[in-house]
Amino acid sequence: MIDFCSTEDEVQLTDDLDLIIQQIDMLFSTTPMDVIGCPTYGCAFEKFIWDLSYPSAEIKKYTEGLINDNVELFGNTFDVNVSILQGEANDIILIEINLYVEGHQYQKIYKVE
Repeated sequence: MIDFCSTEDEVQLTDDLDLIIQQIDMLFSTTPMDVIGCPTYGCAFEKFIWDLSYPSAEIKKYTEGLINDNVELFGNTFDVNVSILQGEANDIILIEINLYVEGHQYQKIYKVE
């Protein structure tokens, strides 16, 4: 939950971690062409599921690029680890994002199937 603090001039978010996670959640739940005026915003992980020739390093590079291009990190850092699991109908991709905020590490895992 993000706590909004408002003044006459602006609205401030009090927790960088919550805002970063919210931005990543929004990015990962949006596909390209969904946002009017910004046709490249969003991610297309489906291409990795249906074309089994992509290695995990390629998915990692794609994910890092998405975050670097679309998420305000407020000076914090992150790293990405990707695992590909064999599924019954198609593969399952686990994307582990480690956020380093104010000297602490936080982990968020996304599942793409």
